Amino acid sequence: MQRQRSRFAVLQLLGLLGLGACAGPMDPFGAKPLIQTPQALHQQNENESDTVVIAYADIEPSLSASSLSRAPAAQNMLSINFHPARKLWHRSFDLNVTIADNEKIPPNSKINFFYDGQDVTERVLKIAQIKYSANGTKIRYKIPAFRLLPEHDKPLVVTYTKLDPLGNDQMIAKIYEEPHCPLSELQQLTKPTQEQGFNASTELFDQIRILASFHHINPAFLAGLIAQESSFDPRAVSTAKALGLTQITALAEKHILDDLGERATDWPRYPGLEKMNPLEIKAMIKMGKINAGNEWRLAHERSIQGGIAYLKYIQQYWRSFAPAVDRQLASLHQNKKVDTMVDIILASYNSGPYRVRKNLNHLGPRWLEAHDLGEARKYVHKVKSYCYDFARGY
Repeated sequence: MQRQRSRFAVLQLLGLLGLGACAGPMDPFGAKPLIQTPQALHQQNENESDTVVIAYADIEPSLSASSLSRAPAAQNMLSINFHPARKLWHRSFDLNVTIADNEKIPPNSKINFFYDGQDVTERVLKIAQIKYSANGTKIRYKIPAFRLLPEHDKPLVVTYTKLDPLGNDQMIAKIYEEPHCPLSELQQLTKPTQEQGFNASTELFDQIRILASFHHINPAFLAGLIAQESSFDPRAVSTAKALGLTQITALAEKHILDDLGERATDWPRYPGLEKMNPLEIKAMIKMGKINAGNEWRLAHERSIQGGIAYLKYIQQYWRSFAPAVDRQLASLHQNKKVDTMVDIILASYNSGPYRVRKNLNHLGPRWLEAHDLGEARKYVHKVKSYCYDFARGY
């Protein structure tokens, strides 16, 4: 009876959270295929009595389910915490999940991990290092070398159910949230280490911090964008002939220089560069013929300023469509709407504002799931992940 009641409570709580099974070939807990068809779903439910399948919807970051328990919430303090506190998409990391119960964690309690709507608890137990506190009030699951794929944004939820013989079961659940990366809030910028894959100079980060702050752009946001665009290589050249730290393309350059007007004369351009292919441009840069003195996109400060200018252009572009955007995002909570606008600006930097607007008009809040925004989806997730990492110094 306790097991059935607990499973019903899990279903009830996860239904409130609104998580759902979205088929996918792999997950961070191994290569076991997830449910892909209604027939497979039906068979799994028949064969595995502990399988929990739930419906998908937008969810709040965390939910205390004291409403599901007849015991007063104040009697007991339950919590679930992640460290790092939010997702990192750009690198592997040790994920620590700590469940705390000030009345001790009883042997018959249930701790479950759900990924993309499927119960992955058994696979977590095979790879996690588990440690109880001396007084029995905390349990920590350490999942080493945890890796999230940036092309996916599947929900990871942990639930803790405390069973009671008289039916006063208590349950809480928490979702692993996306990284927080505001566009204009001035977060602290921590210089990345070689462990994070970069060896950029302190001087460069000082430039990013000063220029971003002056233009009311979050320094961690700008550093995350540069990390993804060029890995802090001021001489980077893309296959689309984007150049420099902020990888300004010819089209973006036109918008920037048009806005500068007469001041554009102070931003030198190498003649004939538009007729060269990327390999020729790389060779000319390596030989020193194209350099920071004759091509503004290769100069540290100018490239950073150009990236900021293009971000400002994108912001202004979306302000002109503000009423339409508000209608498309009307179903979102205000905080989620603010985060979504950051996603829209980043996706526009990567794929162009028009393509993003087309998908926003067609798909509304699910615009980033569009097939032709697959690269933009990875881009958005990785920039926000870098940003959060640099701001927190994980």
